[in-house]
Amino acid sequence: MPAPYRHVTQVESYQARVREGLLRLEIAPRHVLLEIEGKLSLSIHEQFLTWIAHPPERVGWRKWIPRKKDPKPKKRSVRLDEGRLLIASSHLTDVLSIWFEEKEGVYRCLLRIEPVILLDAAALQAWKALEELGKRLSAATSKYARDALVATEYGKGAHTALVVDYKHHSQVIARPVFRERHIPVFEVHGSGKVKNLKGKGQEGLCVSRYSVTLSGDRIRFDQVDGSRAAELHLPWVSPEDRKHIRVRFQDTVDGAHERMLDDALFLDDSDEEDSEQLLGELAEAT
Repeated sequence: MPAPYRHVTQVESYQARVREGLLRLEIAPRHVLLEIEGKLSLSIHEQFLTWIAHPPERVGWRKWIPRKKDPKPKKRSVRLDEGRLLIASSHLTDVLSIWFEEKEGVYRCLLRIEPVILLDAAALQAWKALEELGKRLSAATSKYARDALVATEYGKGAHTALVVDYKHHSQVIARPVFRERHIPVFEVHGSGKVKNLKGKGQEGLCVSRYSVTLSGDRIRFDQVDGSRAAELHLPWVSPEDRKHIRVRFQDTVDGAHERMLDDALFLDDSDEEDSEQLLGELAEAT
């Protein structure tokens, strides 16, 4: 006999074969679960995120050495309303990574999941399944990303760079030398404004895609008069990654003249000060 007071919740399940084993994603109305059985688990319930990392199994002759005591799984829980949760996919390698803003302006990579090697049987299907799983995970946790739209990871190891796209600007999150955590280091706005967030804080206006150039391990932004607006130093990523980041920034600042002029001309009379400011910046750029 059907019970009208009972509500059957619909649970979406996705699976993908990765290098560590079988990755499973479960999406329900009130929780999200991502796990590799026996190795790691990450769960999101309302405003809490909990991840558990099991110690790796011993292989070879080491598994016969007796242990004084069995290692316990590492467990940690954080509140999602205290920071920003980012689901990132790495450029070229399609590694799925999860980043969390521990405190304002300080980011930490919680876990990184690598796809199977391309020489593996049915590797292309596994990569496609992991890509689809990452998209579903990003959509399910989009409210915890706040105003961040897309996050892309570049490089390998501890000195990876993260490029996060927002509605009106892009931000580069990287780990400076002699630092333990990743912090925002550079911003590129659709209006052409570029700003170095560390050091002396270089700032300028770059309104043409041809003013964004690549020189060694630096991406340079020049103003219309030829002077240097700012530059982004990325020594730990590959040349292919730096070229891809440069193209993204070229697309961001391209057409900034037209956008600034449209914003200035179509503002209401009540926004006269903002209109004059935009026209002034446009005049300085030209």
